[in-house]
Amino acid sequence: WQTKPVKEWTPQDIVQWVNSEARSLNVCCTEMAGEKFAQYDGSQLLSFSRTVFSDIDSRFGPILFQKLNEIAASRYQQLNGGRCIKYGSGESQEDKVPCMTNLDSLREEPSFRQPPMSPGLSGKTMDSSVPALSPPPAPKKKGPGRPKGSKRKKKPEKLGRLWEFLRDLLKNREYCPSLIVWDNYEEGMFRFVHSDKVAKLWGTKKDNPDMNYEKLSRAMRYYYKSKVLLPVYGRRLVYKFGPTATGWKVDNPNFKD
Repeated sequence: WQTKPVKEWTPQDIVQWVNSEARSLNVCCTEMAGEKFAQYDGSQLLSFSRTVFSDIDSRFGPILFQKLNEIAASRYQQLNGGRCIKYGSGESQEDKVPCMTNLDSLREEPSFRQPPMSPGLSGKTMDSSVPALSPPPAPKKKGPGRPKGSKRKKKPEKLGRLWEFLRDLLKNREYCPSLIVWDNYEEGMFRFVHSDKVAKLWGTKKDNPDMNYEKLSRAMRYYYKSKVLLPVYGRRLVYKFGPTATGWKVDNPNFKD
């Protein structure tokens, strides 16, 4: 992700980028919840507004929106020879690349500029041979309501975090103990019975058909630092809820009664 244009980022690139921003801010990776953004690709993230980023993550969404714009602007300059020339510097119009601090500045940069005005004159240019360009006409005001045929932009669906997903499986007799089972309830310890099926369920929830247990277990390791989940060394497919995990205790573990 550090060398590719943002619009070519894959979901895995986005997870690595979010984790990098978390480290730069001295924030735990799990607090930024990179998996929320990993359901999109780079092109989709570029099309989202600050509001949509805030809907995905109310705490860090606006920060990630600004960071993404800065990265996209930087990559734009690199692809154009690393040049950043402000208008009015004396260069020819064809040689200029607009300076940007975010994507909005690229979208709003005017496609033309009028010749400089002579001092004390209004509406006349220093070079009479160059006709003054009239500003574009003001857009017509739209009536109330949405235009016919337009559709309201659908906001991305908020998804729960992975550890909450596993916790809820253990509390659902449809999946516990057939796919996932309490191994030692008193210690908060659980075991995957069919790890690939659990991974597929998580992939379906995230709209990621390529999800497998290897990717799932890698995502679970993000919770070790915050002690939401902890490994159980020497036990395969066994994990436990840490001291910061909440809501996992149940009245009837494994639905024995």
